[in-house]
Amino acid sequence: VVVAADLVQRLDALRRSQVIKTSPSSSPGAETPAEPSGNSSALNEACDRSYDSAFILVRKGQYDKAITGFKNFLDSCPKHQAVANAYYWTGECYYSLEKYQDAVTQFDYLLKNYKSSVNGSRALYKMARSKQELKQKSEAKQLFERLIKDYPRTLEAEQAQDRLKELK
Repeated sequence: VVVAADLVQRLDALRRSQVIKTSPSSSPGAETPAEPSGNSSALNEACDRSYDSAFILVRKGQYDKAITGFKNFLDSCPKHQAVANAYYWTGECYYSLEKYQDAVTQFDYLLKNYKSSVNGSRALYKMARSKQELKQKSEAKQLFERLIKDYPRTLEAEQAQDRLKELK
């Protein structure tokens, strides 16, 4: 379990670094143009620390604290490159706490507002699973079908096919 958690943490860090590298505005402060140039680097560093602190809480299984940390991050750093990831991990925290409606809200927001998120297929899968847990069978089925259509050849699409068999 520790190895899997470490692997997921490394993958998330890699995804965040890829977002930074492929972003058209990757210069320091470009994410927060309203800030004076002298403060933007310090702000980005503070935002990085804020996100990382919340993410560490996820890995420790402290989901309520992680949710609070991600909400603080989102309030303080609305233009940071990890915002989409923060919505994803907030949804994951709610899912882990079995607060499925709150998870759906987070995943839905992510999918509507960050369409190119690296976590799109994962968010859609967890949103469908949340609907399944909420006994909303037809909505779960529609989401699993959408996942297979929108994210073919992903692990989540394979898992969605298995879930659809259960829902029939």
